[in-house]
Amino acid sequence: MGRQPFSCVVVMAATAFLLLTTPAFAKSLEPDPVPDAWLRAHADASNGGFANVVTAPAARIAQSTASLGTIAFGAGPVIGQDGTVYIGNRQGTLFAFHADGSKAWSRQLPPGQEILASPAVGADGSIYVIGVSMVTDDRVTPPFVRPDSTLHKFLPGGGYLWNVPFPEPSAALPISNGRGGTTAPPALGYFGGIETVMVPVVYVNRLGVSRAVRVLAFSTEGPAVLGDILVTNFPSSQVTGGCPDDLLWCIIPLPGFEGHGVSTPVNPDDQLPAGATAPMPGAAIYLTEGGMPWILVSDQRHDIAAFTFAPQSGFTEVGRIHDESLRLASAPLVLPNTMTVVGGYSGAASFRGRDIRHPQIIKTGGTSLTRLADGKTIIAAGWDGFQVVRLRTVSDGDSWPGRTMVAPAASRSHIFFSTASAFYTYDATTLARLAKLDWRGGGVSPPAIGPRGDVYAVAGNKLYVFPRPCIACGLEPLSATMPPDDGPSAPAVQGDPGSAPQTGEALPLSNDVMSPEPGAPVAPQPAPTSQGSNKFKKPTGPAGLRLYACTVVGGNECGRPVADAFCQAQGWAEADKYDIDSKKEQAETLSGEVCTKNKCKMFDYIECEN
Repeated sequence: MGRQPFSCVVVMAATAFLLLTTPAFAKSLEPDPVPDAWLRAHADASNGGFANVVTAPAARIAQSTASLGTIAFGAGPVIGQDGTVYIGNRQGTLFAFHADGSKAWSRQLPPGQEILASPAVGADGSIYVIGVSMVTDDRVTPPFVRPDSTLHKFLPGGGYLWNVPFPEPSAALPISNGRGGTTAPPALGYFGGIETVMVPVVYVNRLGVSRAVRVLAFSTEGPAVLGDILVTNFPSSQVTGGCPDDLLWCIIPLPGFEGHGVSTPVNPDDQLPAGATAPMPGAAIYLTEGGMPWILVSDQRHDIAAFTFAPQSGFTEVGRIHDESLRLASAPLVLPNTMTVVGGYSGAASFRGRDIRHPQIIKTGGTSLTRLADGKTIIAAGWDGFQVVRLRTVSDGDSWPGRTMVAPAASRSHIFFSTASAFYTYDATTLARLAKLDWRGGGVSPPAIGPRGDVYAVAGNKLYVFPRPCIACGLEPLSATMPPDDGPSAPAVQGDPGSAPQTGEALPLSNDVMSPEPGAPVAPQPAPTSQGSNKFKKPTGPAGLRLYACTVVGGNECGRPVADAFCQAQGWAEADKYDIDSKKEQAETLSGEVCTKNKCKMFDYIECEN
């Protein structure tokens, strides 16, 4: 593997999935026999990139989707507990796919909002996604172009609940600096019994052309901002470049993915796309040795800051690393023994637990990090291969011709790497290469692992599904060469930019409304009137029996009224289509009344729409 100068911070801490109690922390110290879901970017709140399941080598494709549109650099799929796969694109479409890769539903954000990071799935299955739009304020000369961000919440069935705009720290100014922009994925944890969304964000100051990195906290129980604190402020002397058409350059303080211009491959298929830019790193949430939740945030430059948080009082900074030699890149990765790692371009610093003020330096060339099942070994992926970090000792792994800028995904049995020209599988114990599947357009979206062992990866504008072990057993291996990506001309799925455009009613911009002070609740915004649909097969009532097709057993008010009420309970506007049949099976009404007749009217399916 070609090494490059590197200043990477290795920050190690405990994995705590819901972060409620000390028992939850103790549980994270040993492998959990219950399969994990890849609920957010890098799997969980610790950014470990590890799923506690057994997988099969990615030697054959079970399914591939039609065009996803344009996926932002660093954005990848996340997976709910039921195996549903979620991913968003830069055209503002949030897609949901069943575990086998078939489409479940899609929803469109208001016009102009892009999805620039992975979504996140909450404890109840709700999906949180950030929409970012560019706003031109021509009340000043020259016109000020700024990013504005909004957090959206969806139900697992695709219904829309609410949105909350990001706050304006400079609300007292006569001309707004805006609501900030981010390419960082949401992170979720429990604080004071409230599930909370944590998001790093960049605010651009039009007066001094400076940029401030802040971290925000949102309640999942309603559209409210619970906290807002500064991580780092970059003065104008440290900010280079303007705000061109590409939004990524406007909201990231670094000049881009630094490995992209080094040692250009001979084969064009091995290169990353022009302008590939490292996304903002997401926060890590974990419990320190004393059971106190900590939030770690990297400013993607020279600082890592640690915070505690309480919904009533907000954030408190409790520690910081500042080192001008650091060139940080990855999100903090937290190990079960409370050691933490942050990947960078010229070195690494590690600390344990609360000892953030005394980091130790590790020399490694990998900037994208994933931990293995033993809880001690880290795979550090550079742009042309990987190294192995264990107990601060670094050893070489393997190298490839294709470039990558994303972290691998690890299961108990395998490690999966996405590169520009191929998808690789390695044995998680021996680190031997087991499979290579050729493709084009990979290396810019991280793979993910489902709760039953399916593996999901994005190349070009397609989502590929690699089968779980029980599917692969006994089947003849297929060709390990993937058909070339057919680009934007591929058949479009509903909601894709290549199909009929999905329109939404834009939310009102905040220019003419004074925003509340940071930390104050924000009023709920109306749900966007967006296109989309979801087909519920064999829908059920409140007790889990098949849904009776009439309002009361034996009544005459059947079909449409019940179907509409069912859809509205799922967050949709109304029923588009439905089918009714009579079967020798118990059914129940929406109010819970049970049909005990020889045959009961029930819905075979209901298709809901907006």
